[in-house]
Amino acid sequence: MTDFEGLKRALERPGAVAEDWGRLDRDYYSRIELAVQSYHLKRLIKPGQSVINIGGGTGRYAIELLKHGAKVALTDLSEGFLKKAEEEIRGLGLEAGLLAARQQNAIDLDAFADGQFDHALLMGPMLFLETREERLRALMEAARVVKGGGFIFLTVPSNLRCAAEMFYVPNLKYRLVALGNHAGRIEEILGSGLNRAETVRQLIAECGL
Repeated sequence: MTDFEGLKRALERPGAVAEDWGRLDRDYYSRIELAVQSYHLKRLIKPGQSVINIGGGTGRYAIELLKHGAKVALTDLSEGFLKKAEEEIRGLGLEAGLLAARQQNAIDLDAFADGQFDHALLMGPMLFLETREERLRALMEAARVVKGGGFIFLTVPSNLRCAAEMFYVPNLKYRLVALGNHAGRIEEILGSGLNRAETVRQLIAECGL
């Protein structure tokens, strides 16, 4: 099972907030990630619709959606990440569209009602959840709080990206600390989790989505 208290400590370590905020600017791959995913989010989410951004970190995608005119509830395990997100959102004058910023675990969104949102973003938590049962719970929680017919945007890291994080981005060591039982064991990093298309399809099918 995932050590959520250990994960919280890892995400709250000195420098983690700045690293998360700057992650999508640090190289060409990251900037392409932000541009491509933002394009598809804005293509499928209409201005005025409500979105829950689960595990949204320091709010980079939440800000893109707020600029687009969507209404966003942001959740994360890290209080520091949420404070940074709120600070940046206020600085851009986008706070009117922020429905909530809540410290929540992706597998238990107890602060939110069934069918409360038009869509959900689940674009970070799957990297940190260690068991199939936890991943299923996270996806089912996202489905629970979304209205029928809404989208759940799910992203997972590829094997190539996992390797890049391990060997070429040393200032993101907190990600490996959070995955403590995998640290230094590349065969587990590359052989487990949701880094293969068929595994993702199986998870979605098991949830009936």
